[in-house]
Amino acid sequence: MDDQTRAKRCAYILLSIKEAGLEGAKAVQFLKRRTGQTTVETLSDADLDALAAWFKPTTAQWKKIGYFCRVLGWSGFDDPAFLTFARRVTTKENTKLLNKMEVRKLIGALSSMINNLDHHGRLPPAAAAPDARLSPEANHDPKEKARSG
Repeated sequence: MDDQTRAKRCAYILLSIKEAGLEGAKAVQFLKRRTGQTTVETLSDADLDALAAWFKPTTAQWKKIGYFCRVLGWSGFDDPAFLTFARRVTTKENTKLLNKMEVRKLIGALSSMINNLDHHGRLPPAAAAPDARLSPEANHDPKEKARSG
């Protein structure tokens, strides 16, 4: 890995560690537990890649956010309402720069918002039945379909 890429990867990891609330001794313990090293600068290229991947949000997390956007009637990740909401929850201007913990926080906030709107009867009409709105996996049990069909 070239020096510029390595520096960017180290900066991303250090920022992610800080945003996870790990500073000082806690950050050192985290690195020691995950990699066996105590500083980011001493990590091998493979360790840097693995640690950066560990902090990146999963595809499943992004799918869940996309599903919640559809439930709320937003057009997707570029919708101004979503961007404003995500900025308020995560304090980041660019949602592409979110790490796994921030995405987890965003999912929780979206879920709470949906529950609150649903509780007060202000949730936009959904294509699915009410019990299926909060989970993309709901009502997809093949055994249930076989029993009813």
